[in-house]
Amino acid sequence: MNNPIIQEVRDAREALAASFGYDLHQIIQNAMEREKTKRTENRQRPNKSLLPTVSNNSLLPTGTSPTTANPKLPCHPAAD
Repeated sequence: MNNPIIQEVRDAREALAASFGYDLHQIIQNAMEREKTKRTENRQRPNKSLLPTVSNNSLLPTGTSPTTANPKLPCHPAAD
């Protein structure tokens, strides 16, 4: 069974391996460097306006009130 997508992936893998002389250590080193670069380029801070302002009480364990579940959530009044 010939799948063109699978064949394309296999061809790309073969070309990458050949470009590093089939040296697994060099292939892994290159992948790690590319991943490190990619992570720093795509890193974004979350938009604080999208964070929840009230807790979802349906996710609390039985017998837990919203005020005791997590006092650090923004929906709780400041402790005096």
